Amino acid sequence: MKELIRKIIIINFVNKFLIQPLRYIKFLLPFKYLSRLPVIGEFTYKRKKGKSFKFASNGYDPTANLLFWSKGKDYESHFFNLLNSHFKNAGILFDVGANTGVVSIQLALLPNALNVYAFEPLPRAYNALQNNLKLNEIKNCHTYQLALSDSIRESTLYVPNVEAIPTSSSLRADFCPDHSKIKISITTLDEFVQTKNIKKIDLVKIDVEVGELGVLKGMKSTLEKIKPHIICEILPRTGDLEKTSKFLIRFGYFVYEILENEIKPILKIEDYKRTECIDFLFSPSEMINLSVEK
Repeated sequence: MKELIRKIIIINFVNKFLIQPLRYIKFLLPFKYLSRLPVIGEFTYKRKKGKSFKFASNGYDPTANLLFWSKGKDYESHFFNLLNSHFKNAGILFDVGANTGVVSIQLALLPNALNVYAFEPLPRAYNALQNNLKLNEIKNCHTYQLALSDSIRESTLYVPNVEAIPTSSSLRADFCPDHSKIKISITTLDEFVQTKNIKKIDLVKIDVEVGELGVLKGMKSTLEKIKPHIICEILPRTGDLEKTSKFLIRFGYFVYEILENEIKPILKIEDYKRTECIDFLFSPSEMINLSVEK
C-alpha cells in the first residue's frame, strides 16, 4: 500500500497540484511528515542568507525533499553559516562525496570561487549532481564520477537497498547491512592535485560515510604542502573522531566542532565528550574569530 501511494504522489500532475501547494501552509504541518513527501520537478530554494539556487528532483532525492519542505532556518545552516563567515574569499574548493550537489552548488556560488572540484561515485547521484549544476548555469564546478581514498584502484561501493537516491553509500560493507554492490574507480586527492597541477586549495569538504580517514591518508602530500582547511562529517556511531583528529593533529591541524553560532575548539581530543555535532572543522592554523554569522 505504501508503495502504491508513493507511485500516485510522484505522478506529475498529482505532485504539482496536490502535494507541492502544501508548501504554502508548511508552517502548520509537522516537518517530519512533510519531508517524507517526494517532490517532482524544479524549484527554487530561497536561503535566508546567501544566494538562492535552483534544485531538481525526480521524486527520489531525499535532499531535494528536505530543501523543498524546509522551514524556519536554512538547510544545514551551521555548515553554510560557517562558509559565509569564514570562507567568503575561498577560491579553490573540493567537495568529496558531493551526492546530488547541494554543497557543490553553494561552494560554486561563493563570491570568489574560481574552481570547485566535486567527486561522486554513485551513478544516480552523479547524474543528479550534473543536472543541478546545469540548472543553475554553474560553470566553475568540475565533476568526477570517482571516489577518493588512500590508493588508486577499482573497488566496490556498498549502496543501500532503497528506492531513493542513497545518501549513505560507503566503501565499507558493514556500514549498511542491507546493500547492493557496484564497481567504482578510486583515486587519491594527492594524485588528482598532482595531475591537475593544483597549487592552492582553500577548503576540502568530506562527507563519505566512514571513509574519511581513507580520504585523508590519500592526501598526505596535500596536507604537508598546501594545508587546506577541512570540513568533515564524522558520525557519532563510528567512533572515528579521535582517530581522524589525531591523524590531522600530526600535520599541525587544530580541531573544532561546528555549532550553529560558533566554532568551538576541541583542545584535548581524548577528553572530548561527543555531542550531537557531526561536522568538524580542521584548520591548519589556530582560528582567532570563533563566531559564526547567522
